[in-house]
Amino acid sequence: MKISKLRHKLRYWQRRLGLDVWKIDVEYVLPHEVQNAYGSNTYDNNHRTALVRIVDPEFSSMFQPPAPAYDAENVMVHELLHLLLIPLVDSEGEPDTASVEQLINLLTEVILTLSKETTQ
Repeated sequence: MKISKLRHKLRYWQRRLGLDVWKIDVEYVLPHEVQNAYGSNTYDNNHRTALVRIVDPEFSSMFQPPAPAYDAENVMVHELLHLLLIPLVDSEGEPDTASVEQLINLLTEVILTLSKETTQ
């Protein structure tokens, strides 16, 4: 997916998730820039700004099962959900428990599934 299309989808998901007041951007990066994960985000809660960083699709083949299939939109929604759950993280921005990460994964799957059902 081209970055322009991903940015268009970002605006859609910002509205859908109630993150309209945030100034959010998304960019593709090299795998080592996100510690060999699919993506990450940095944010400033006081100023409501965030940058979502997603592994460039060119490197998507580096993720092998049992990792889920690479999907840039899925990664972006996952990272946006982190912004919604800021009140559940500690002062250093880390999840208090693994259950928060599991909740984000579940919410991402449910939201994307519902979105695909309504667009069919």
